[in-house]
Amino acid sequence: MAVFVSTSIAVWASLFILIAISWKAQQVEAGKPRVALQFHDMEKCKGVQPPFEFKNATVVRSKLGSNSINVDFDNQEVMKTASKLELAVTRCSDAVSFNTCEYEATLKYSVGLCQLIGSQTMPWYSILSSMHPPARCPLLIGPYQMRNGTVDMTSVVKFTGTSYLEQTFGKIFMTVVRIFNEKGSLHVCFTVRYSFMRVRN
Repeated sequence: MAVFVSTSIAVWASLFILIAISWKAQQVEAGKPRVALQFHDMEKCKGVQPPFEFKNATVVRSKLGSNSINVDFDNQEVMKTASKLELAVTRCSDAVSFNTCEYEATLKYSVGLCQLIGSQTMPWYSILSSMHPPARCPLLIGPYQMRNGTVDMTSVVKFTGTSYLEQTFGKIFMTVVRIFNEKGSLHVCFTVRYSFMRVRN
């Protein structure tokens, strides 16, 4: 049975702390504040042209502050399986000045990636579920669309803890998502920017 593989997709990303990305925000008791992930943008990696080509992305914002993302991709080569996933995370004080950015870590995974990325317990599962057609092993040739992709903040909180997320309020995260194919060649590469914030239902 085929399983989901990240493109997000990384965050999809962002893990994302992250995937970097990725997710559906957890609703809590009405009127009480909750943590939400806010997408800022997503773009293709500079200087490389991987087979899974990033086309465009649009962020859809809600009145509550959280948002979703729509993305178009085009896969030009079959990827039989994923051999490595890398998430390079940078934290910035603002979204404008790169001199405010500080490298945090590069998370690397290389064992059982198709099963890991397709697991319903992982933070990126909800955002991968918004892919059409579904991203699976093998990843077939053709166009792929992500519509209303969101991050499961319940899973993110389980990974990071609420206290950590509260320390990130006001910061902008940038995660470079790289996925390598069965030959060890770069097949997927994109950058996603996002932040965590407290909102009310």
